[in-house]
Amino acid sequence: MSKRLVRVALLLCDTPVPKVLEEIGDYHVIYRHWLETALASYPDPAIAQNTELVLDAYDVVGKGEYPTANQLTGPGGYDAVMMTGSKHSAYDETPWIIKLIAFIRETATSPSTQHVKIVGVCFGHQIVAMALGGRVVPGTNGWEIGVYGNEMTDAGRYWWTGSVEGQGGNDKLLTPAPRSRSRSSARL
Repeated sequence: MSKRLVRVALLLCDTPVPKVLEEIGDYHVIYRHWLETALASYPDPAIAQNTELVLDAYDVVGKGEYPTANQLTGPGGYDAVMMTGSKHSAYDETPWIIKLIAFIRETATSPSTQHVKIVGVCFGHQIVAMALGGRVVPGTNGWEIGVYGNEMTDAGRYWWTGSVEGQGGNDKLLTPAPRSRSRSSARL
């Protein structure tokens, strides 16, 4: 049985703080570790053992790197595009953020890339919301930091069991994308 390749384009939206960079590595190293650990713990060992992760990093901030159209649509193209977190604000109108939003919008809505899953972590999630018509604005209460629980929807309960809590910090508010975008956002 040949291994199934799962190809992920990791869009690097920042660099970790110097202490993390020194002790653990950059986001490419960190995300590879997270994804490989998750794959190894997959409930079906046959799937876990017969799946290989390919994780290619693109520096969207400093170098303006992105996967090509062929890397998204061609044979052996990416299965997913994942964005890291960032110290930047998604609503900042800097050229690299404007280009990132346009790239995600095009990837999420183009018929030729409907197979590509889109994952945004923190800042990346905000970029997905903006790309699909949502808004991100500064929070009125300033920074919120702590451990927060989450109420699960039916879809959430399908994917997770038990309670989901996470340590987090944020100073942004997201408004959902209009319902007219639900066809694209349903696959995210």
